[in-house]
Amino acid sequence: MAERTAGAPGSPSRVGGRDTPRFPRVLAAVVTCVAVFFTFDDLVQVTTAVRDSHTALDAARVVLCTAAMALVCWFPRLGAALSWAALAASLASGTIGLIQVVMVVVALAVTATTATAFACVNIGILLLGIAATTVRWPDSAGLLFWLGTAFLAAGVALGVIVRWVLRSRIEQRRQRELLAQVRQQAEDARRDERERLAHDMHDYVAHELTVIVATLASARLEREQAVAAPGSAASARLVEVLDTVEHSSRTALDELRRVLRVLGDDASDGQDVAAALHEHALSAGGLSPLVTHPAQPQPPIETMVRDAAQDLAAIQDRVDIAIDPPLGTLVLPGGQAALLGRFLTEGVTNVVKHGGLGAHVVLDVRHPPDREDIRVRLANSVAPTGTSPPRDSTGMGIPGLHKEAQGCGCSIAAGPLDEGDLRWELVLDIPRGRADSDDNE
Repeated sequence: MAERTAGAPGSPSRVGGRDTPRFPRVLAAVVTCVAVFFTFDDLVQVTTAVRDSHTALDAARVVLCTAAMALVCWFPRLGAALSWAALAASLASGTIGLIQVVMVVVALAVTATTATAFACVNIGILLLGIAATTVRWPDSAGLLFWLGTAFLAAGVALGVIVRWVLRSRIEQRRQRELLAQVRQQAEDARRDERERLAHDMHDYVAHELTVIVATLASARLEREQAVAAPGSAASARLVEVLDTVEHSSRTALDELRRVLRVLGDDASDGQDVAAALHEHALSAGGLSPLVTHPAQPQPPIETMVRDAAQDLAAIQDRVDIAIDPPLGTLVLPGGQAALLGRFLTEGVTNVVKHGGLGAHVVLDVRHPPDREDIRVRLANSVAPTGTSPPRDSTGMGIPGLHKEAQGCGCSIAAGPLDEGDLRWELVLDIPRGRADSDDNE
């Protein structure tokens, strides 16, 4: 069965899986008005003169001719069927008037707007009608045949021209739509790339800069103690703090340079910015140890957790670590290891930003009692307002983790542990079965 999806005149419809053109609404309305106006007098005369079956048949002939011409631009198949009925009524009533005009209009509209097969059927039926008129009026057979054939040929020729024009309009519209889609896809790709790069910048650079700010705040306190007691342990601690600041500053600066270099290369050769950022950072050794790349060998969970604790210890946070023994040596598959690295990076950044100096942090990795998932939990105290570094946020950290966790089959939860917002908790659940299946693959 032929598939057909009707559309408004002026837009293509689907017939047999192919686009067929349709007349614009304005043109279809003009043809309808002209058809009614052209036959109005005949309609009034034949409908008021109905007395018997013969006059009723003649009235039906005029009505069918008018309807065929009025509707064919809107509904070409219906108009064709009405023209066939009008031809039969003309042969039955013995009056051939109007049928030549109907043939031209219907042949034009059907040829222009229907599938080739239906247009051929219409031409064949109209040719049979022309042949029938030569039999019905043998005295004028030659004239009727050549006149009817000429009218039909003119309608078909005009229909072919109109069909080409309408198809050209459809093709132009399709090209414009395709161009708009390509532009939209390019814009979406640029937006996605910018978003991905922003998340990478958030993970690789913002973390280091946040640690620097907090470490400098800690260094200020150490300096005050060193000035008060020269040669004490506080002086050695100050040197260690400044070394941490220098290392983090150099790391952040190297990563910024790599990003700028990758962006410049991307403008010329179109490489993947985020992937290239990973590769540049890893090859140069400047990537934060908390963030891993799925293609690289992954460290055990305990190594990643203790690396995160080192950053917190640099600002004198008190960190309590608890890891179930079987989980400490577990190596997660690439995607989940990368997610855990981002999770720890975001957790450390939030602790530094909101926990203040000397916050109490609990970092544990356990099996929940009711299932086999791996749960990584980072809970910290929240400093009162004014005692912690600035709390400005990009809004990318937790939402970005949620999005990445969904892709890995994991889940992220974040929120305060109490109504006063004095403790904050960030939880990552990693399905153990999903991790095992990924390892097997």
